[in-house]
Amino acid sequence: METQKESGGPTPQVDPTTHYATPEALAQDDALSLERRRVLLEQWALDARAQARATSENMGGGPEPMLDRVLRALGRVRARQ
Repeated sequence: METQKESGGPTPQVDPTTHYATPEALAQDDALSLERRRVLLEQWALDARAQARATSENMGGGPEPMLDRVLRALGRVRARQ
């Protein structure tokens, strides 16, 4: 998934967990636009779903899945848009 810069060009996908310890911290970062927070939380949710799937298939090994927390934070950001 690529995101679009305001100028219309693609921006590389980033891993929000490299910059934020929790989805709540990302959702509360007023330095980012609501749209950017939403995009990053959606990416985090995709990653959390993949991790949950891997864990359920006995292929875990990464950090504990935070899907519920990510989805709650995403809901709060979407409600503000």
